[in-house]
Amino acid sequence: MQQIEIVHPVLNRTLRLEALFEKLEYSLHDQQRLAGLCFYRGRYLAQMGRYDDALDAFETAANWFQFRSATQMKSCLHYILNLASKLGKRRVLAKWQGWCDGLGLDLDSPDADLSVSRDFPELFPEAQPADNADPLSNYLLIMPEWEERKPDLRNPNRVIKGYGPTPTPQLSLFANLGQVEKVRQLLRAGADPDALDRNNGSALLNALQGHDDACVRALLPVTSTDTINAKTKGGKSLLLMAISLGSSDYVQRLLEKGADVEVTGPNQQTALYETVSHFVDPMTMARAALQHGSGPEMPAFLRKTSSPFHDEEARARSATRYHPDELAVLPEMAEHFSKGDCTDLRKIVQLLLDAGANVNAPAGSSRLTPFLYAAEIGNSWLLQTLVDHGADVRSQDERGGTAFSRLHYFGHSHLVSEFLSWLPPEDRIWLRENGFR
Repeated sequence: MQQIEIVHPVLNRTLRLEALFEKLEYSLHDQQRLAGLCFYRGRYLAQMGRYDDALDAFETAANWFQFRSATQMKSCLHYILNLASKLGKRRVLAKWQGWCDGLGLDLDSPDADLSVSRDFPELFPEAQPADNADPLSNYLLIMPEWEERKPDLRNPNRVIKGYGPTPTPQLSLFANLGQVEKVRQLLRAGADPDALDRNNGSALLNALQGHDDACVRALLPVTSTDTINAKTKGGKSLLLMAISLGSSDYVQRLLEKGADVEVTGPNQQTALYETVSHFVDPMTMARAALQHGSGPEMPAFLRKTSSPFHDEEARARSATRYHPDELAVLPEMAEHFSKGDCTDLRKIVQLLLDAGANVNAPAGSSRLTPFLYAAEIGNSWLLQTLVDHGADVRSQDERGGTAFSRLHYFGHSHLVSEFLSWLPPEDRIWLRENGFR
């Protein structure tokens, strides 16, 4: 009797598709259209959960397109960067990041798992097992369960998984929750306040992020200077975090503990520059958010695209139509990033200047100094304070703009006469002659 092999319909469809791809590849050998086929095969393989094979296909397509089609090359790069980052393919990622640098593409991909999940939200039914856990779960916490958790005093330095995307020492976990009694119990049991999580965050940083004063007070005296000056992989530090909270008390205590006044953040901004940025009026920032989006501070799960390119994210956010209820919360959101002129911020400026902060230190590629940024903001007290502490009044930004021209450009012409009155005659003459370029 002849044996009849029964093939499952889903498997049969998969085999037919693979055979079709092979037939097309053979017929398109050495033709330009073969690169386009590789691109679509990469999408197919990703939908099948075969991410490594998909990455190879996208790379093959990109190697062909790199000198032939900028648009198709960028489409390939989108998937290559997201997949390589998700799979931990560092060499592949570095290679194509280099291409992006050469093409002038500004990269900003904060969560590769989330980006790949958005690129391929529903895998084919016949897909191979893949890491399809919902990446949004990394951003969601069931707080009552964590708040009721008891500290493991037998293993005081125990690392806990599930509290956010990074495994966290339990001391940091309870510090972030603001449970000071559990923090004290763990410290008495021998928990190390200088233990860092995989993101390089400390218990004290978690306490600051949790806005809990009692935990900060418990941890600050026992945290070493090295830990105080440590930065997370994302560029956060204790001093910059205290400034973002607008707490002059925390800033003063950190400086007394040896915090580095010239510590820089993720955009190479100094502590003084960061403080100056908070003098921006929150309503001004809210209006800017409507026009340009909220920049890299926007949480990954709230971003509008899975693109690893910053300009595409900015375009997506600028094209977003906001509901009136969403607009109503913008000023409150803006206050998280900007405090506006207030007593605490002025005190932080004085504390940093007294500690030797460099008023002429440029930040990142923009080359803006705290002084030039203050001219953009248009705050008279801030400008005069920085001038009194040695600001280079002839300094220029990357386009040759001076404080004089920036005051005019950003709508603060009413401050120009006052600003010039603080300067010696030779500087006033120089600025008038070189102020506009």
